[in-house]
Amino acid sequence: MKTSVVFALLLLSSAPMDKGRVITTEANLQLMERCVTLFKQASGRLPTREEGLSVLIQKPSDWPAAIEWTPFLETTELPRDGWNHNFVYVLNPNLPHGFGVYSCGEDGVTASRGNDRDDINTWNAKTPWRIYYKLPPAIGDHCAMLVIIGLILAAVVLIVVEGFPRARRPAQ
Repeated sequence: MKTSVVFALLLLSSAPMDKGRVITTEANLQLMERCVTLFKQASGRLPTREEGLSVLIQKPSDWPAAIEWTPFLETTELPRDGWNHNFVYVLNPNLPHGFGVYSCGEDGVTASRGNDRDDINTWNAKTPWRIYYKLPPAIGDHCAMLVIIGLILAAVVLIVVEGFPRARRPAQ
């Protein structure tokens, strides 16, 4: 009985793996977008295509001498998406802010420059990738509630099977 309860809880708690990767990717994308915006405010320009996101951690050769340069990320490596792939930087005047950053998603490739169904980007407010990565509602959207209910049920089963734990009095 205990083994089946533990197995069920492990199954429930490991289900939202893809959702965690998507959330990690979205958070890192927001960070990269914000850092590129800060770079633009400090330097007066966006990173070039050639420089890409590396300007966030490495001083560009044409950095204004009058401005002290400090990295825009407190790391020596650029963050990666939830599948450990590099992010892609895009300069495009038609995008919000004139640039975008995207992840190629779980497959690590894109055929549409960041607009595949599994690609996650900074410019599409409708977030269509969430449909692609969406887990079944019983596990994805209600996972936390299911885990809590599972833990309560497990506690009730243990109490019924083994009895309520009693405080032990020290021997006199």
